[in-house]
Amino acid sequence: GGSSPSQGRVEVCYMKQWGTICGSSDGLPTLANVICRQLGYSPYVPNVYHNSYFGQGSGGILLYTPNLFCIGNERTLLDCYHAPIGFHLCNDHNNDVGISCQATFNNISECRSGSIRLVGGNNANQGTVEFCIGDTWNTICGYPWDC
Repeated sequence: GGSSPSQGRVEVCYMKQWGTICGSSDGLPTLANVICRQLGYSPYVPNVYHNSYFGQGSGGILLYTPNLFCIGNERTLLDCYHAPIGFHLCNDHNNDVGISCQATFNNISECRSGSIRLVGGNNANQGTVEFCIGDTWNTICGYPWDC
């Protein structure tokens, strides 16, 4: 439903069935961090949308935000505490949740002191670690780093 692959309505596959998350925006920033990370995007500063901003889903409603709690370090959305799958208080898909994730770690090009990035890998999860000091990207070398 979004204009790029990094944004849209959040849908979850559970037991081979796709469904949405409904509810208010309470607690969604941490939830969005987990979703963006799970999708391979940066977990930092995602935008959260409710009220079916990216359109209404058509499958079941699987998760309800007031009963979905993430700390922020979970690997997947279903690692967060949640009420039983399918429990919700939504009448329809009018409150489906959407998110917009920021660029992947691999696409970070602006050098701000303290930033890190991966470059030269085959995908967003691998490559040479670079860190920014001042306005210059630097690599990490030395034990146990293989340079």
